[in-house]
Amino acid sequence: MRIIDNMHVLLLKGGFGSEREVSLKSAEACSKAIKENGLKVTEIDIREIDIKILMKIKADVCFNALHGSYGENGSIQGLLNILKLPYTHSGVTASAIAMNKIHFKRLVINATENSSDPINFPKTLKILPDTSIDLNDHDGAFVIKPTNGGS
Repeated sequence: MRIIDNMHVLLLKGGFGSEREVSLKSAEACSKAIKENGLKVTEIDIREIDIKILMKIKADVCFNALHGSYGENGSIQGLLNILKLPYTHSGVTASAIAMNKIHFKRLVINATENSSDPINFPKTLKILPDTSIDLNDHDGAFVIKPTNGGS
């Protein structure tokens, strides 16, 4: 999308998830940058508005500063598609696929396994049937992240 004179940017922020505070901080920096570039910005915390209000905002584009499941799993992208409001981030399908780390990892491995430059991921800890983690096969430090959250 090309920047035009008097462009109006809808900035989505906040939300309901565990990454709300990260979203609010991101949005603060984004809002400042948008304004510094001479654009009009309307900031909306999706936790605090009704969908009818969102439908009435006549923005040229949406900048999504939502984090976690509400902003990155394709849900808000689908709503923006229904509202016919262009946005600056990945679409529904790409967002949904990328949000599930295990599914995304499998797709990337399968897509590159026969290439001359395959993508290899570090060894993954095994989750046992009782939901504990098998550490017998692992040396060194590690980070545990949820399948569909966290960055």
